Amino acid sequence: MLEPKKKRSLPEEETDVRYVTTIAPLSCMPYYGTEELIHVPPVLEWVLVQAEVLKRLHSSGRKPLAIDFGGGCGRTAMRLAEKGFDALVIDFAGAQGEAERRKLQDIVDTRNERLSENPANGKIRLFLCDARDVDAKKLKELCEGRKPSIITALNFIHYLKFPDVEKFVKLVSDAGPEVFALSFETHENPKNTVGHSPDDVESIICGRGFEKTVGESKPAATSSGAMKTEIGFCRNFKPKMTRYLKGLFR
Repeated sequence: MLEPKKKRSLPEEETDVRYVTTIAPLSCMPYYGTEELIHVPPVLEWVLVQAEVLKRLHSSGRKPLAIDFGGGCGRTAMRLAEKGFDALVIDFAGAQGEAERRKLQDIVDTRNERLSENPANGKIRLFLCDARDVDAKKLKELCEGRKPSIITALNFIHYLKFPDVEKFVKLVSDAGPEVFALSFETHENPKNTVGHSPDDVESIICGRGFEKTVGESKPAATSSGAMKTEIGFCRNFKPKMTRYLKGLFR
């Protein structure tokens, strides 16, 4: 008689500042560890609501696509996959050693095993590199002919110098998502990050045709005294929503 398949366990918790959230009580989220985000950042809660709508507007035979930059072991991607999106994680851990890359891939494989238990779920795909070196051609190749509906970059752009932020926003804009969400720290801290003004970042993104929908700044849960900013943007989304709602009441 066949024994039931055992679920693989995830590694013990370790701490990384990229998973600091702004929900009270402030809690430093681990880079590895338990499968779920215990305290979901407000901007991710907003993204998940938009994901429900975008999934209903999606007309292609394939599942809609989301991209998560700097997504590590797939915490954010897991949430999006549970909403029915295929989630592509692009993470700069590729610059680290083989053991680090293998550990991340093992965690993503475990998540996909669990996601496969429900056919409505999407799947997570991991691409490890220096995410700052991904250009439009490479991103199009990774998307496999699909246009991403959602792009997230949580706790990511403060690792970039400001000219690279501008390049990154152009890359996101050219990919054509309806929803773009990001969070970042706003001044230099001991983790070798580079701070950015929320107004400057917002101006760049809105200059690409996005409309700010949600946003807030709060003290980050680090000893650096940095502020943590979360912002969500939409583009070409309201007309689609209007058509969808009109269709419901015909």
